[in-house]
Amino acid sequence: MTLPADSHVHSEWSWDTGGPASAAAGRMRATCAQASRIGLPAIFFTEHLDIPGTWRAEPQDLMPHQRDFLDDAGRVDFAPFDAAGYLDAVDRMRHEFPDLRIHTGVELGQPHLRARDAAQIVDLDALDRVLGSLHTLDLGGGPAEPHTLYREHHPADVMDA
Repeated sequence: MTLPADSHVHSEWSWDTGGPASAAAGRMRATCAQASRIGLPAIFFTEHLDIPGTWRAEPQDLMPHQRDFLDDAGRVDFAPFDAAGYLDAVDRMRHEFPDLRIHTGVELGQPHLRARDAAQIVDLDALDRVLGSLHTLDLGGGPAEPHTLYREHHPADVMDA
């Protein structure tokens, strides 16, 4: 049986994993090793490219290791995506795992609103893949995580909006 490529993988370069200095360090290498071991032909590292401080969340709506990213106003704030470090890591993995096709990419939160901000961080045209995601909504009070919105708005009120 021929396995398909894994086209949506996050590593230590995604903000929500804690970054390259966290316990997630080495996840890219471990993922490549496992992909090679099981015979995947290709992998796409599509790291989160969210814009720091542009949405809010309640602590209970985040994983424990993400709660450190909440500022005093409840905004999720973290270091911007390190595009140069990420691309360097991908290049190292390509040399270390030459039989595995390793592709670059990002998962861009709110691309319809944040493409200009994202282009300041990384050249989106230089990546193999850009996935759009919608992880927050603005139902008043600014963009927020869904669980936060569920507590703030009754479903019937949202449906009528």
